[in-house]
Amino acid sequence: MTPFLATLVLTPIDRSVPPPVAPAPLLDQPAPETFALTDAVTVHLVTIPGLRKVAIDGRVQAGSTALAGGPTEATRALGWILDAATQDVDGTELDILGDTLDMDLWSEFDHDDAGVYLRIPREHLATGVGHWGDVLLRPDLPRADLRLFQRDLETFYEVEGPTSPSRLARAALTHAWFPSDSPFGRRPDLGALDAVKRSDLFALHERWLGIAPIEVLVVGDVVRADIEPLLLAAIGDAGIPGEVAATPAPSSPADRVVAIDVKGQEQVAIRWRTSFPEASHPDAVAARSVSWALGGHFLSRLNKNLREDKGYTYGAGARWSDLPGRGSLTVEVDVPTEFAAETVEEIRKELAALGSDGLTVSERDDAALAARQAHNETRQNAESAVGWYAAWMERGSSAAAAKAQVAAMATLDPAATRTFAARWLGEDGPQVWVFVGDRTTLEPELAQAGLTAMWVDPDDAILGVLP
Repeated sequence: MTPFLATLVLTPIDRSVPPPVAPAPLLDQPAPETFALTDAVTVHLVTIPGLRKVAIDGRVQAGSTALAGGPTEATRALGWILDAATQDVDGTELDILGDTLDMDLWSEFDHDDAGVYLRIPREHLATGVGHWGDVLLRPDLPRADLRLFQRDLETFYEVEGPTSPSRLARAALTHAWFPSDSPFGRRPDLGALDAVKRSDLFALHERWLGIAPIEVLVVGDVVRADIEPLLLAAIGDAGIPGEVAATPAPSSPADRVVAIDVKGQEQVAIRWRTSFPEASHPDAVAARSVSWALGGHFLSRLNKNLREDKGYTYGAGARWSDLPGRGSLTVEVDVPTEFAAETVEEIRKELAALGSDGLTVSERDDAALAARQAHNETRQNAESAVGWYAAWMERGSSAAAAKAQVAAMATLDPAATRTFAARWLGEDGPQVWVFVGDRTTLEPELAQAGLTAMWVDPDDAILGVLP
């Protein structure tokens, strides 16, 4: 009897090239379920099954601009101590609750809005929402915390800020970019800081809750039937119906070169900023791709040039601000002072190269892949999800529009990025340079780079006192 022999046919494998790797499909992120809790409170609910924590962002649609024409020492103080204690629970008890319940509860004041934020495990949601509502509506604003805030802020402006190159660079860049009469360029006032009283904060808090509606963003493994009664009990009487006028966009900044003289500093902090599209601009897709390629990741052009090739720095990057009325691109790098002129020249070269050649196909694809990955990881946890939804809501966008922008990055014509960069990164746009270093060694470097700086002392720069 002849045994049956199966014939095994092997298909040759081509090992001369890597196997193709297709990008993951671009996921749909659900639009929030939006409903009116009251005439003055709107809720945006994103239900994501399986998340351990629930994230709640409660924002009163009025910030320091509506309250005081911009940030003041009183609005800063209110934002800082609003979460310190409530009329029923003191600060120590809140801290203990935070540890035992794994609860994060804090407050922030911004230009356009201000609010209270909660991160709480699903099983402690009712308790967390109760404390969240009390912080928003019934804070205690302890006098001791006000004094601590005043002391800490004075220490920052008088000691820590003037001795920190990075903080000096940030302050000088902000105040050089935004005029002092803009809410975004409001200068600190140490005299006003000392004069803030607890009674002032209670009055400010009452006025804040009485001039605008409230928007609540809820993200987590909850449905409307879970969260609606909790929110009604916590903040059902808060806010007023209506709208608050948007903060006016600042005027276009003038070209400036600001240098801060820090004696004995061996390195120089270099910052450069120009105007850039905001998120709703038709050029936003190109802006996102170009900023990523220029300085948005470790293998970006700036980092490969200044770190990998030249060895000048530990890291260099570019940051795109895409908020409404505040679109800008900022380059940041710290180098030894003797390389300051060469660093300025290399930054200029990279900007010019984008204007003359645009992105490569590989750079376009890398930017699109990074954006796709970030988009697909939106629902990874409560914090990543609430951050994504809050970001596009703040920019007046939608979940569908955010996805469409990511999808468009994959088909962006590299030639279009050349046109874009020539228009937005050319020498005709506003340019602000900031340098923080020792004037003795830095000034010759600036002269070599063809820059004439307005020199400022650190004590003035941290307070925005610029020529």
